[in-house]
Amino acid sequence: MLIWEMNTKKMIRSVAFSPDGALLAAAFKNGSLSVYNSENQTVVKEFKTLAKEQIDALEFSPDGQLLVAGSYDQCIYVIGTKSWKMKKPLKGHTSSISHLSISDDSSTLITNSRDYEIMYWDLATSSRLKTAASPELRISKWNNILGWPVQGIWTYSADGTDVNALSVSGGSNSSGTDEEVIATADDFGQITLYKFPCVEKTPKFKQFCGHSAHVTGVEFSRDSSTLISIGGGDYGVFQWSHVNYAASASPAVDTPQESVVSDHDLQVVSSTEKSTTRKVESLHEYVAVTVGNTDINGDVGAT
Repeated sequence: MLIWEMNTKKMIRSVAFSPDGALLAAAFKNGSLSVYNSENQTVVKEFKTLAKEQIDALEFSPDGQLLVAGSYDQCIYVIGTKSWKMKKPLKGHTSSISHLSISDDSSTLITNSRDYEIMYWDLATSSRLKTAASPELRISKWNNILGWPVQGIWTYSADGTDVNALSVSGGSNSSGTDEEVIATADDFGQITLYKFPCVEKTPKFKQFCGHSAHVTGVEFSRDSSTLISIGGGDYGVFQWSHVNYAASASPAVDTPQESVVSDHDLQVVSSTEKSTTRKVESLHEYVAVTVGNTDINGDVGAT
């Protein structure tokens, strides 16, 4: 599926597949948003002026009824997927929206902004919640770099911009155990694995190098067997094999066992070279344009 051409200068900042894989939403640097039928590649709905600035966070609700977009204009746009009518924009952040996650029951939205705020929203009433969400609230697809279950990824000396993105594996859906891991992308060219949730002050971790510049995005495939990462200055796209030795009959030699995350490993399967690829604006652009047949985010890819 071709949804971006270089001569349009309409760069993709984020994409999301609907839960059933039938729809692909793409948000652009100019604040517009388009929704495509992933089967026949036709445009289902187009919002030419949805936001005033670029949209970096985009997600369908788990029930498929809503499409939520977070923009640099500090607003969150909620669209009903039946009528394609936009609800009242959610306002409250004082900086650009960077990440968002939606609860499994599609009732609650949690957002991060670039001034390190965390806000909670009731999607049914389009209102901001005055208190944090209940600890019992289940969020299977956690995207936010800030929040209680990922507080341990931040060291005492970390700057708020050091971690650019994260992805959480599918746990029991892929490995045969109840263990889930977080993969983070940082400004030091590294991908780091932690157990999920990560709430310890000094958690155990494993780091992997491959990129020669900051890593701007990571995403596990649906079955968590593959991790895709993209770099900034190196223009690199890496495909990593995610190995869980705990689910294998042959445990890894030289793998420390004192950490929950020690049984997990990443191995480079393929990568692009700077000389053979143009700069990729975001991980989502790479997934949507370059490897649309890769099953990312628990969604069905489009070719």
